[in-house]
Parts: sequence; C-alpha cells; structure tokens
Amino acid sequence: MQSTGEKVINVQELEPRLRHQTIFQTFEDLNEGESLVIHNNHDPKPVYYQMMEMYGEVFSWEYLQEGPEWWDIKVTKTSNAAAMLSSDDDIVLNVPELHPSVKHQTIFDTFDKLKPGEGMIIHNDHDPMPLFYQLKNMHGDTFSWTYLKDGPDWWDIRIAKEENEADGMPEDAVYKNVHNDYVINVPKLEPKEKHPTIFKVFENLKEGESMIIHNDHDPKPLYYQLLNDHGEIFSWQYLEEGPKWWDIKVTLQGIDNSETIGEITRKDWRKAEVFKKYGIDFCCGGNKTVKQACDEKGIDFKQVENDLQQAATTGGGGYTNYDEWNLDFLADYIQNTHHNYVRKNMLEIRNYAAKVFRVHGANHPELGPIQQLVEQVNEELMEHMKEEEGILFPWVKRILKAKNENSKYEQQGDQTFEQILDKSVAEHQSVGDAVDRIRELANEFTLPEDACASYTLLYKMLDDFENDLHTHIHLENNILFPKAAEMEKQLV
Repeated sequence: MQSTGEKVINVQELEPRLRHQTIFQTFEDLNEGESLVIHNNHDPKPVYYQMMEMYGEVFSWEYLQEGPEWWDIKVTKTSNAAAMLSSDDDIVLNVPELHPSVKHQTIFDTFDKLKPGEGMIIHNDHDPMPLFYQLKNMHGDTFSWTYLKDGPDWWDIRIAKEENEADGMPEDAVYKNVHNDYVINVPKLEPKEKHPTIFKVFENLKEGESMIIHNDHDPKPLYYQLLNDHGEIFSWQYLEEGPKWWDIKVTLQGIDNSETIGEITRKDWRKAEVFKKYGIDFCCGGNKTVKQACDEKGIDFKQVENDLQQAATTGGGGYTNYDEWNLDFLADYIQNTHHNYVRKNMLEIRNYAAKVFRVHGANHPELGPIQQLVEQVNEELMEHMKEEEGILFPWVKRILKAKNENSKYEQQGDQTFEQILDKSVAEHQSVGDAVDRIRELANEFTLPEDACASYTLLYKMLDDFENDLHTHIHLENNILFPKAAEMEKQLV
C-alpha cells in the first residue's frame, strides 16, 4: 500500500471497539480537500453507508485496491462540507452549498442538536419560509425565527431554540421538581393538549430520566398506549393511587445489556432496522448481546444503543408486534408468507443466477460462486421447509392445543421439542451464512458498469430474498420455536 500524504488507518491494527470510532473521528478532523485511506482485510462498504447516514454527501469514496487480500479506500472530504460554517456562537448553514438530497435533513439534524438558548443561521438564495412551517409542525412553539437579511439576493434567518426546557408547554402545567423530574399537572392542561403534552415530554426524556403524571383519575390507558407506541423501554410506578389524585412516575430505561439481540427484536420489530443498518445479524446471530455483536464487528456500542433508543421512541404504533400473535397463527403466517415466498421466487433467482454467470462470468468471476451458493440455498431451504411443515409446525400446534384445552400432553418420541430444535437452528445458520457470503461476493449488491437488465434484476431479487429470509428466520428462531419449547416444559 502506498500513501501520498493522506492519513492511513490500518484497521486490523486497531482494537475492534475502536475501529469505526477512529475512522469517523479522523474524517471529522479532515479539512476540505484532505483525504484518509482505509486499509482493511475486507471490503468496508458498510462504513460508507454509515458515513452517508451521519454526514451526507460531503465525501468521495474511491477504491485504490479491491481485494482479494486487502482493500484500500481513499475517502476525501469534498466542498459540500463547507456548507456548515460558524459565526460567533451560531452554526451557519450555507444551504446552496449542500446537495439537494440532504438540505432539509441537514437543517433538521442541526436544529435537533441545538441546546436551549443556542441558535443556527440559514443562509439561502430564496426565502425558506416553508421550513418554518415544517419546524413548527415537528417541534411546536419551541424556537424563534428571525430574519437577519430578507432578500432580494440572499436570505439569512436565525433560528434559536427556546430556553424553556418543557418544550414550550405552560409553565404551571409542566415543570421540574427538586429531583429534576418533569411533572405534568394534567388537569391544568386543556383536554386537546393532555395526551400530546405527555407524549412530547416522554419523547424528550433521556435514558434514566423520569416524568411524573399528576392526574385526577388513573391514567392506566396511557400505559398501554406508550407500550404500544414505544415498546418495553420504560417503567410505570404508582407514587399515589387515589382516591383523589394519582401520581405515576414514568422512567425511560436503557438497554438491558444481558438481553440478546433476538429478545430485543422479538419485543420491538422496529429495532431490526437498526441492526440491519449496522450489519448485525438479528436472526441466526440473535443469541448474542448487542455489546458482543458490536465488539465483534468493531462498532461503537453507544451509537447503536442510541439508535435503538431512538427507534423505540419514534414511528408510532403501526408496527407489527409478532410476539403477541398466537403460535398456531404465527406458524401458519410463516408458511403462507415466507415459505411461499421462497417457493415462488427461488426458481426465478436460480435461472437468473445461471444466465448472468453464463453471460458475464468471464469478466466477473465472483458470479460462479454466487450461482453455486444460490443452488445450495435452494436445496437446503426446500428440504428444511418440508420438515418444518411436516413435523415442527404441527408439533407447535399440538403443544398449544394441549395448553388451551388444559388436556393431557403426550411427548412425541424420546425427544422434547427443544431437543430437536438444534438441527433446525443449525440449518438456519447454514442458509444464513450462505446468503451473507452471496452479499459479500456481490460487494453489497453494487452493480458493475457493464451490468445488463438481467444482472440488475438478479441483484435486486437477491437483496429482497435476503431481507425476507432475515424476517423468516427471526420469527422462527426468536419467537415461534422458543415460545413453543417453553410452553411444552410447562405441560410436561
């Protein structure tokens, strides 16, 4: 590896827990036009997506060496980074310098990072008044909007976050007590403001912080609404329980470091998106803790923890909570949805894998192993699904029937349900490893310049297949099978 003055990060010489942190910190220390080189023993493409998520399109990503033993990537900070300047104590966003795809998100992210009393200045070539209404819709009356320059060529607007930590709520209705807990005096709020105020205060809590709901009746329905919207991330403690007043202390809890990834995803499916973002296996590797997975991949645990917390406090209650489904219904759902998906799409994927290898294999030798792995996945999955539908799923339903009817349960053969699961889980692992290898060989399904329509379609189908498989295996490994095994123990 050669270097011409760039900062070089030899990733393999760093402790796993420091790798991503070192790359991000080195990038942030670069001036416009400066570069760093990532030297690694595998393609660090996931870092590219993380940097896009964190910084937007303010860098270039150039492969200097691309395997098979070493990968060297030159990352250069580009001119878009100059869009964020500083003036006195305010951040200045030079909006025309930002790429159109990241303009609004950059403004929103910058506003979110402001502390009460801090400000930012938007410098733009037209009046950004529509942003005022977007911010007002998102954050309410929590900021000021002051024109410093009002055209005709340039507009400068100072946006300052208000000092009121209660997010603009009436001071006598929302305040902090001597323990620094938010107190919401619900009867002092107008009816239309009651629930939105409680939810906004809750969403602004940091890990370990609390709010106290003071009300003239038991607000237990709110418990179920918070649980549905955010999952099991809070405690609900009655400090006073009638007959005149009810005081409930709601505390935002952190991630239980002993919980496995599978257990976390089982309780709140929204968090699967966070694991996907960081390339953390939540289906076959669901028996690890988040900390273990982060250490193995060299990912910043605190960043993942923060993203998981954010996933739990956003997105509303429209997500599917598979953990609440009856086991017989879940088994039927897996068969009718995911097993049928495999049977419907696998033949087409196999045909395209063979065709693309035949046409492009000479220039792209990785297509040969990809086709072989597709055939392996097909063979293993077809046999595996047949066994599940013939043995495991009926067994699950027999366990559930005995429990629901309080009838005698006869164990099937010499083995318990839990004992026969080792084979099924091992088969899941084999298929999961093969699919991971396909993604690796396909360079995260990045299309080469000479890719034809069939090449493009193949990579799209493989990407979709992998996403479906992750959900499929998660539902079996982390919900259906362990719950059925536990239920059988109670019967025996």
